[in-house]
Amino acid sequence: MTTRTKRVSILAGLFAVLSAAPAAAQTIRASAVDAATGAPLAEAMIRVEAEDGSLAAAGFTRSDGSVTLRVRRPGPYRVQATRSGYHPGAVAVQAAGGEVRVAVRMAQRPFALDTVVVFGQTRDERGRQGFERRRSLGLGVFLDSAYLEPRMGGAAYVGDMLRGVPGTYLQRGRGVTVPRSLRGWRCMVMLIDGYPLSMRFDDGGSRELHHVIGPTDIKSVEIYREWSEVPPEFQRWANNGFNNCGVYLYWTRAGW
Repeated sequence: MTTRTKRVSILAGLFAVLSAAPAAAQTIRASAVDAATGAPLAEAMIRVEAEDGSLAAAGFTRSDGSVTLRVRRPGPYRVQATRSGYHPGAVAVQAAGGEVRVAVRMAQRPFALDTVVVFGQTRDERGRQGFERRRSLGLGVFLDSAYLEPRMGGAAYVGDMLRGVPGTYLQRGRGVTVPRSLRGWRCMVMLIDGYPLSMRFDDGGSRELHHVIGPTDIKSVEIYREWSEVPPEFQRWANNGFNNCGVYLYWTRAGW
């Protein structure tokens, strides 16, 4: 094969790769909007599920109500949206190369102030049962294992998996990543399996959080960014000694 022929062959192969790249890119730009007014809804969690029900991508909408998520292959997907104060919404979409745009319309969930809400809890309730019970009330942010598992590989500490949760930011310290609130008194208290975790042990020593649990130990996370979101069963713990705070709650495999 001559040098010219080789060059032509290489260029043809490169052109084929570059031509195929845009077709391989699959992005879904999802928007959450109020069903009555059409107003964009920020801080809605968007989940894109494949035809078999597996989670393909997830993220939170920005101030304009939209989020762009990348999926690996073309095909049918189900785009779900959840947000405090609204009923969940879902739309079917077909990804076929390039960017697909879809809007999920969400109906407001009315709050009846004259209704007494009774929180039922059995003595032997497992973590997963309480998680689903509280999620149905529509307050707080709920990160399940399908959302967390793709983030475990890039997380040095458990808190790293909470990056990007609206209304919070992460403070990185020695041996721990601590989520902080941007709401209320801007404080949150950490609970493990429903209770505060003492970092002092019988041997008289203390531990850092990463000595006790790691990312792969976590099954789900509940995040209540201010006192008004905290369920009654956790309110006794939601005080940092100065103010009533929010709560972030890790559920481990042992408590789940």
